[in-house]
Amino acid sequence: IHIKAVDWYFVTCMSRREVLRDLERMQAIMAAMSVAACLLLVLVTFRSAKQIALMAVWAKTDQLTGLLNRSGFRQAVKDAVTTHPGQGVLIIMDLDNFKQINDKYGHPEGDVALKSFARQLEEFFNRNGDITARFGGDEFAVFVGRSLNDAAANGMLRKFVNRVRETFEAEYPGEGLSVSAGAAFVPENAVVEELYQQTDAALYEAKRAGKDCFRFANKVS
Repeated sequence: IHIKAVDWYFVTCMSRREVLRDLERMQAIMAAMSVAACLLLVLVTFRSAKQIALMAVWAKTDQLTGLLNRSGFRQAVKDAVTTHPGQGVLIIMDLDNFKQINDKYGHPEGDVALKSFARQLEEFFNRNGDITARFGGDEFAVFVGRSLNDAAANGMLRKFVNRVRETFEAEYPGEGLSVSAGAAFVPENAVVEELYQQTDAALYEAKRAGKDCFRFANKVS
């Protein structure tokens, strides 16, 4: 370094090894910081993706029962009907005399009854291709994703309706808690919205017939 006031020069020497050692130390620090930043970015990305996936699941799930909600069920049924045309049975159900459970025991106990029914659905309709859902209130739905003839479908629903009545009679003696159901076979080239309308109509027929029963909107051989 030239010092102008006295016309002197200041000269210092450093060994090449010391300079390189300092540079290597700085490179190691920078490399470690880069690796840490990459790991942090991966962690944040993974957590964000996981959170987005969970939100997608929650958006399709009924929070009380853990079954699919209406929108999740409709999409699942649409996919099933598209994948296997002309195969399956759509069932929509209402609990009979559920209002008096809420009125007599309170809404918390009503929630217990709804969760009990959800468990019964999952235990009974537990084969591959079966889809269970709660639409809201005491309205539930099932899609049986396999081929059934009239006799098999009638036997299945009769057994389920009887089982629900017996289970609820044990849990709520004398309250008349049971289930009514409307069902429709999936035809070839099914229009899903029309299928829902037919099933709803069959459910109302079951209600008018005295409840604790089921009706089919169409028949198959």
